[in-house]
Amino acid sequence: MNTYRDAWKAGIMVLVGAGAGVGFFAYLAGPMYFAAKVDAETYIPGGVTGLAVGSNVALRGVNVGRVTDLTFPGIQYGGPQALFDKRYGDLVTVVFEVSAESPDQSEEDLRALLAEAVKEGIRARTKMAGITGGSFLELGNPGPGTPPAFVPSWTPGRLYIPSAPGVLDEMISDIQSVLRKLAAFDLEGISTKLNTLLADADSFVEQDGKALVSSLKDNSAALQVILKDPEIQRAIREVADAADGIHHLVKSNSPAVRELLQSLGETIENLEALSAKLRQDPSAIIFTAPPPKLPPSQPDPAPSAHDTGH
Repeated sequence: MNTYRDAWKAGIMVLVGAGAGVGFFAYLAGPMYFAAKVDAETYIPGGVTGLAVGSNVALRGVNVGRVTDLTFPGIQYGGPQALFDKRYGDLVTVVFEVSAESPDQSEEDLRALLAEAVKEGIRARTKMAGITGGSFLELGNPGPGTPPAFVPSWTPGRLYIPSAPGVLDEMISDIQSVLRKLAAFDLEGISTKLNTLLADADSFVEQDGKALVSSLKDNSAALQVILKDPEIQRAIREVADAADGIHHLVKSNSPAVRELLQSLGETIENLEALSAKLRQDPSAIIFTAPPPKLPPSQPDPAPSAHDTGH
C-alpha cells in the first residue's frame, strides 16, 4: 500500500515538474512561437550562397524572423518546366516570415506595417554573419545609390519585399568595376613607351652625357689657364683697386663729388625735358630759332679756378 502511495506521489511530482517546465518554456518562447507572423518573399539575383532554411531575418541587427524556404520563381509561378525561363532570369526566391514584436499586434496590423515600410523603401538583402559564418537576411533602407526596386511581371503569392544588392555582392561589383577600368588602360602601350623612355635616357647618359661632362672639364681647364695669366690677374687687381677708389670717393661726400652729382642730375633733367619736347614736336630741333645773343655789356663769365686747373 505504501509502495502504491509513493508511486502516486512520484507521478504527481513528475507531472508538476513537467508542467512547470512547459510553462517556463512558454513564457520564454511564447512571443516567438505564438506571436502573429506574416509570410513574405523576395527575389535575390545571382544566388544566395550561405543562406539556408532557418537562417535569421534581422532588422537593424535584431532578429525578427526566419527563412522558411528557398526556391525559384520559375518553379513557383511557371511550373518545373519554367525553371530556366528567361522571364525569371537568374533569380532565387527567398521565403521568410516576420514575427510581431508585441503579442498585442495582430497579423493584419503587422502586414499593413510591412506594406507601408515597403513604400518607404525598405529592402531585403543577404549579409554575412561573420568571416567564416553563414549568411542571414537583413531588412532595412539601403540608402542612396541603390538600384531601383525590381518589379516582377508575375503576381507574388505573398507580401513582396524588394531586394537590394548584398554587401558581398557590392564588394565584388566594386572590384569588377576597378578591374574594368584598369582593363580600359593601354597598359601594354604605356609599358612600351616607358621602356623606350628608359632606353633613350640610358643612351643619353652613355653618349651625350659623357660628351657634356668632357666639354665641361675642357672649359674648366681653359678658364683656369686664363685666370692664371699674369695680365688677367693684374687687370683684375686694377679693377678691384678702381672699385675701391670709387667707393671711398663716394663715401667721402666731398664738395667736388656733390658738385659732380648735382651737375649730373641737372644734365639728366635737361635731357628729359628735351626728350619730352621732341616727343611733342619732333621738328622743333630743326626749325626752332637760336637763342638770343648776350648784350655786349655782359661779358662771358670768368672761368673758375677748377676749370683752369688751379
